[in-house]
Amino acid sequence: MASERDPSNPGVGPVTASQAEYLHIFSHDLKNRVAGLLEVIRQLRSVTSGNGTDELMDFGERQSFALLRRTEEALDDLGVKTTGPRPTIAPVLLNEALAEAIADQQYRFDRKRQSVELGTQSDLTVEVDGRQLKTILTALLSNASKFSPTASRITVSVRQEARTAVIEVSDPGVGLMAADLEHVFDRYAWLGSASTAGEAQGRSTLARCAKMALANGGKLAAHSDGPNKGCTFSLHLALA
Repeated sequence: MASERDPSNPGVGPVTASQAEYLHIFSHDLKNRVAGLLEVIRQLRSVTSGNGTDELMDFGERQSFALLRRTEEALDDLGVKTTGPRPTIAPVLLNEALAEAIADQQYRFDRKRQSVELGTQSDLTVEVDGRQLKTILTALLSNASKFSPTASRITVSVRQEARTAVIEVSDPGVGLMAADLEHVFDRYAWLGSASTAGEAQGRSTLARCAKMALANGGKLAAHSDGPNKGCTFSLHLALA
C-alpha cells in the first residue's frame, strides 16, 4: 500500500510498500554504521586529547548526529513508518517492574560506584505493555547513570495523582539548559550536555521512549533547573 503524500512537503511523493521496506532496511543499516563510527570517536576520545583533536572529534560527533537526524526526517517526509509493534496493554505491578529495571542496570551503577534510592514502596498497578515499560525504565536509569558523577545517588520515586501513576527518576548530574530541554525528546538532537565518564550517548533513546509512553496512553516529561543541577524524568501512566 502506498503512503499518502505529505502536504507540507509537496515535492515529496508517496512510496510503495516495497520501497518503504527497502528504505527502512537501508536506514537501519546506515544507523548501525554511523553508530560504529561514533564508537570509534568515543574510543579515540578516551586515549587522545589536545592539539585540536577534541574539536575534531566534537565536529565528527556533531556531523554524525546531523546525518542520523536527517535520515529520520527523510523517512518521515516519505511516510516510511519506523515505529515498533503496537503495545499489548495489561496490568503490571510497578514495584516488580522497577526492581527488574534497576537490576538490569546495576552493572552501570557498580562501575561508577553510584547508588539508587527507591522511594516509598507502592503497590500501584498500571495498564501498560510490560516489555515497553521495562525499556522505558531501563533507558531512564541508564541516562541518569551516564550523566551523573561517580559515587552519586540516583533517586526513583512513585506517587499517585488521581488515576495516574507518576514514576520519577532524578539524578544530581550535568543537567540541561533550557534550550536543550526543548529538544531532549527529539531524535538525534545535539545537546550541550555530555556524559561524565565518556559513555556512548544514544540520542534517539529518549525520543523512542517518549513515543512508547504515548503509545501506552501515558507521557514522558523532563525537568532541569539548569547545567550542573541534575535532571528529573517523569513517566505518567494510567492506573489499572
